[in-house]
Amino acid sequence: MHDENDNKIIAKFAKQNYISHIINLIKLITPNKVVPVQSDFYDIEDKINKCTDLFIDNDECSTVGLSSNPSSFSSDISAEELFSFDESRFNILSVLGSGSFGKVFLAECETKLYAIKKLPKNRISKDEMAQVLLEKQILTAMENPFVLRLYGTYQTKNELCFVSEVVENGDLFNAIYNGDRLTHQSCVFYGACIVLALDFIHSKNVVYRDLKPENIMIGSNGYPKIIDFGLAKQLPYSKIENGDVRTFTKCITLCGTPEYVAPEMILRKEYDGSVDIWALGVILYEMICRTTPFVDNKKDSDIIVRLFTNIVLAFKNGIDMSNKIDKRTDGTDKARTLMIQLLSGNTTQRLGTNNRPSILLQHPYFTSTSIKCCDLYNQSIPAPILQNKFVGTDIENENYVEEYSGSNEIFIDF
Repeated sequence: MHDENDNKIIAKFAKQNYISHIINLIKLITPNKVVPVQSDFYDIEDKINKCTDLFIDNDECSTVGLSSNPSSFSSDISAEELFSFDESRFNILSVLGSGSFGKVFLAECETKLYAIKKLPKNRISKDEMAQVLLEKQILTAMENPFVLRLYGTYQTKNELCFVSEVVENGDLFNAIYNGDRLTHQSCVFYGACIVLALDFIHSKNVVYRDLKPENIMIGSNGYPKIIDFGLAKQLPYSKIENGDVRTFTKCITLCGTPEYVAPEMILRKEYDGSVDIWALGVILYEMICRTTPFVDNKKDSDIIVRLFTNIVLAFKNGIDMSNKIDKRTDGTDKARTLMIQLLSGNTTQRLGTNNRPSILLQHPYFTSTSIKCCDLYNQSIPAPILQNKFVGTDIENENYVEEYSGSNEIFIDF
């Protein structure tokens, strides 16, 4: 079984085994690279099964070159709802980001700024439209200070458009890698905000599935917001198989960004919000060390093979983190012990999996500072970093719209 009607951003993998899934994932994310043959993956699987070593992080702290394609951005704006959505009401100012889904524009309407994500109709199939509608449904229910707010949607002849608040001060990726290394206080602040965001998302029975620094934008007050629910999944869900309606309480699709993918995804096991907790552990490590834990420094066609091998080794045998990490936090092992618990291969023992994620804030790592949950919710304490405002790039060469001449029947519910 697998998730119903997943977006084309999600790889449409073969069913035989997880090795085939990895091959197709590599083809998807590195189309110009040489893809190792299947026998290479069988060799890896055999080595993993025979290996008894712990995975040991290399603690190199070198910056990982990840692509950053922000989906939308946020600032302090009025909570007033737009009473109608029409392209003519918006003055498009600049391009905020772009990706395989389409483009995100900075737009002005009656002196207020908004972000508009535009999806070309030409690129959306009937099955993919189901995921677009699911994204709209999920975002509509996401009223939380740490989640991007959707104001509404509209469509034109050629595009589907999401209108949201505009988070205009960069993303967590820039906060991590640009300028000075994040302090212990900063890491705790961002980490606690992400935990509160996940706590709310999971309370809605939604699995986010693509948690990474590029999807965590920073508002003008310095507080983070999670954006882009294009890979999110509502649980439980139903689908028709052989004429019968079946209900599923877990996901199984391999999707997301490789460095943050949980091992249960790679191994084709059923999963739920536990994959978001794993990604949180990766991000906490990244904020402290300026690298993700399972990559190495070799830049070649086998990088994803080694990455997935290391992730599965951690799943099978555990992870041994260097105590050098302690020197980059508060001098204790609080951060290290938390990350080891978050990156546990046993999902039932993964800290924060069996309870609401907010239980993580009782860990000594988060109580090591004076930051309180109520102050974060009220956003009453100053954020550690105030990044420069990002106003986008010139729209002169980005405003091309693909003409759509097909039927609008599949878009009628948007």
